[in-house]
Amino acid sequence: MRVQASHVYAGEHWKLVQDLTNQVRQAGWHANLWIASAGYGLLSERTPITPYSCTFSEGSPDQVSLGRQGDARVGYNQAWWSALASVRQPSDEPTTLRGLAEDSPKASYLFLCSPDYAKAMREDLVMALDVLRHPERLTIITSGAGWDHTPLRDNVLVIDARTQSAWGGSMQGLHARTALNLLKQPGALQTHFSTADLRAQYEALVADTPKPEKLARARMTDEDVVSFIRAELAKEPKAGWTGLLRALRDGGRACEQRRFRRLHSEIAEEIRSGTTP
Repeated sequence: MRVQASHVYAGEHWKLVQDLTNQVRQAGWHANLWIASAGYGLLSERTPITPYSCTFSEGSPDQVSLGRQGDARVGYNQAWWSALASVRQPSDEPTTLRGLAEDSPKASYLFLCSPDYAKAMREDLVMALDVLRHPERLTIITSGAGWDHTPLRDNVLVIDARTQSAWGGSMQGLHARTALNLLKQPGALQTHFSTADLRAQYEALVADTPKPEKLARARMTDEDVVSFIRAELAKEPKAGWTGLLRALRDGGRACEQRRFRRLHSEIAEEIRSGTTP
């Protein structure tokens, strides 16, 4: 059954994005909310879609580039994003970021996304930048390195670990929470803002915030993690990956979240299908 896109998404990031949209509208701006979907491409919040399981996020069993690494993975995601736009044409609404920018070349644009999504849309973002009357009003709030030598370097606001120390919440909502706090500042929505404005505001807000200390945990190989997961699932077959990862870290051991989630999914599926060695 097809439902409005805004009813399909959930989680902290989506709630914060909706809160931000409402905040901007209450300040008197005409704000439209668009969704970067790995299943459909660019979507208006009102577009009817069928619920799906598909993502650009590394570590998820539903990632479109499963099995690819590094540049090959980024390239595959970019090709996927481009193909989605072609599949949906012709359409009554823009199916690319460039098309969106062509429709409203004088508008301000704020993209809140993880590095995986920002990199998947990178070429489309560059093309959008080329057609805007005010390219400095296109801002991408993301995290991670690798933007300094791209055409988007002046349009990327890279947040770091100080963000979570300053505003709390989960890692999932950091990009949207940053935007929400930046645009809450006095005078922030009285005029058009640029990436440089937001970057300066961000640095001022987190300047006195120390980065959280990294705990010295012992890193584990995939084999060690798999052994841990098998042992825990033998005791509690329905144990979720989040609780098990917390238990592992509480024991002084380390495993990156996406890797742990992937391995947990693989082992749980083996157990369900009866193929466990």
